[in-house]
Amino acid sequence: MDFHLDALSNLPNVTVFTAYQKEELEEVYQSLAWGYFGNLSDVSNQDFQKIWGRTDNYTISSSEITASSRLLNVRCGKGKTAIWLAQQTGCEVVGVDISEVCIANAIAQAENHPSLRLSFHQAEATSLPFPDGWFTHVLCQGTLAKIPESELALGEIYRVLQERGTFMFDEMVTPGSALSKVVAKQVDRQEGLTSTWSPDDWREKLAQLSFLVLEAQDLSEIVKQNCKVLSELQQLDQSEQSYLDRRIWEAIDSGKVEWWFYKCQKVTNWLSWICDTSNPEELRLKYDIWASAYEADVEKHWRFMTENAALTLEKVLPLKEALILDAGAGTGLVGEALAKRGYTNIVAADLSEEMLASARNKQVYKVLHQCNLEDPQAFDSLETFDAIIAAGMFAYAHAGVGVLQNLFRFLKPGGLFVATMRSDYYKEMERSLFELPWSLISQSEFKIYENEVMYILVFRK
Repeated sequence: MDFHLDALSNLPNVTVFTAYQKEELEEVYQSLAWGYFGNLSDVSNQDFQKIWGRTDNYTISSSEITASSRLLNVRCGKGKTAIWLAQQTGCEVVGVDISEVCIANAIAQAENHPSLRLSFHQAEATSLPFPDGWFTHVLCQGTLAKIPESELALGEIYRVLQERGTFMFDEMVTPGSALSKVVAKQVDRQEGLTSTWSPDDWREKLAQLSFLVLEAQDLSEIVKQNCKVLSELQQLDQSEQSYLDRRIWEAIDSGKVEWWFYKCQKVTNWLSWICDTSNPEELRLKYDIWASAYEADVEKHWRFMTENAALTLEKVLPLKEALILDAGAGTGLVGEALAKRGYTNIVAADLSEEMLASARNKQVYKVLHQCNLEDPQAFDSLETFDAIIAAGMFAYAHAGVGVLQNLFRFLKPGGLFVATMRSDYYKEMERSLFELPWSLISQSEFKIYENEVMYILVFRK
């Protein structure tokens, strides 16, 4: 780093920092990620201890790191974050960095903490020397956009993370056009940004790898607060390559650059993940999280189910103007299939607002309701719908007898009810289904996952 804090002590009217404060401030310079969380308006350039560590504290509180966790810190630098995390949580922390010098420094620092479970390795993020599923957590700070093969690095992180493991990173993003070379050089003079992805690009890349984005925060405004604290030092530093060059902050102010924090979870078995739920509120939150990746995840094994359900209804309901409730509409795949068959009066209902947001974009629904269908007051009046279709909603941790009874009340006399159920859940629901005063007029089945049976049932009230 060309800018050295020691030079500041020779300048007039500048506080002489202690050695510890210098070390803290150099960490701020090395990563723009430091000091993001909390209100920094009262922090002066003499009090960097308040700034340093906010990101780390947030990491611990939001990620459920415990003493039994095994965390990978990608681009660990001199190991300060890795050591701090091990001290605070007791977990095993492994640091990797491409710099031989940084790793040597980290190892030397770790020798001062023999009771901690620490190890450091020189390695590239695109070729991590660890077995599949080895880590419970992975942490990156301002790293991925500087790697020439960012997608390959994401793939490696995915590989070494265990199922339902947590991946956290903060990164500079470009909300619109690609980052200019001038700004990229100022942001990181040594490497520059090689990946200029937007926030939506990051979501898409993560979804393609089966990462569920649990949290995404635009931290740009808080970065600007931090910049105010460091502005005095920026003015004192005349180095052409200073990390605090005003162009960086101008880029953030103008909206050309943003800085985002992402917290993700690796989920390959999404069915197990979504059904591992204890209450409707947890289910709603999970579907809100899953909404952006939902259709890609269900494409192979479940997409044809919505088509089958729509085709089944078409066989028994020729009236295209009939009022139809798509119960548990999700992202609107059933509504889309019905609209293709000419139905024009479709209402969506789902627990998740984020799923309904995707359904709304399909522009096939007359009305959309965010509600719990177990609630008898989910709709203003009973006996409203000519038909109700529930594809994929009746399942473990999802809809049960309470929802079934309400849907019966919402159906007009003579109305049709179409539902899909896996064979194991159908056995649990069979008695309740046939206790209601309606008649089974059609039953068919098809295979999912090659050998599991799914039923499509049609009842007339």
